[in-house]
Amino acid sequence: MGILQTVSRFLPAGLLALAPAVDASPEAPAGATQAGVLAVEAVRLKAMLEGDVETLRRMTGDDYVHVESTGQVRTKEEFLAGFKDREYRFVSFVIEENHVNLMGNVAVVTGRYRNVIETPAGVQPVKYARHVRVYAFRGGEWINVTHQATAISPTLL
Repeated sequence: MGILQTVSRFLPAGLLALAPAVDASPEAPAGATQAGVLAVEAVRLKAMLEGDVETLRRMTGDDYVHVESTGQVRTKEEFLAGFKDREYRFVSFVIEENHVNLMGNVAVVTGRYRNVIETPAGVQPVKYARHVRVYAFRGGEWINVTHQATAISPTLL
């Protein structure tokens, strides 16, 4: 089964068309582990909570596609500008579930989270969502190339 067929089983319909092309070798590179991906996820979460734009910039691919739970699509620079311009700030962000599927030099992370953001309009209600993030192993590091979130009801937890 080819990488596109394999990945498409895990990505919501239409997201694959938005995902940047990644070179998927059949063997995982040295250092490419589930624990390594989860460690990168922890760094990403900390950077988002702290509004650490430079860390997010380093760990995000230039070909990044960010699909918000509202359906809005952002590029890397648009995503980072939201932090820089104080368009939003995370008051809390809890990953409740995270699963990593390694496919060569591609990792697909799926799970569930809840967060609270503050916008210029004030603190927003708790958002519950499921997420899919795609990482590519580039230059010896996991680089986030795609994020997609879908808002869910807390009753679906």
